[in-house]
Amino acid sequence: MPGPSGKPPRYQMHLHNLRAMQQVGYAESEPRPYGPRHDERWESDIQILWVKGADGRVVTGFWPVYAGDGKSKQQARDAAAKAALEAIGIDVQTLP
Repeated sequence: MPGPSGKPPRYQMHLHNLRAMQQVGYAESEPRPYGPRHDERWESDIQILWVKGADGRVVTGFWPVYAGDGKSKQQARDAAAKAALEAIGIDVQTLP
C-alpha cells in the first residue's frame, strides 16, 4: 500500500533509522529463499532486543520473532520490519 508520498513505505529503512538514533535494538536474519525456483519466495526475521521509552529508559523484555515474506528479499525484509514497527507502537500508516 502506498504511503502519503505515493510510494510504498520502506519499513526496513524506518526501523534502521530508529536503531541509528538509538531508539531500538534488534537482530535481523539474512533473507532465505523457499519454494520452487520458478516461483521462489523469500523469508526474513527480526527480533526486537530493546526499545527506549518516552522517558529515556531502556525497556528490555520478550518480543516474539517477527517474520515476513515476499517475492523479493526487500519485500521480505520490509514485511518483517513492518510487523516489528507495529509491535513497538509505531503507526505504520503515517510513515512516508
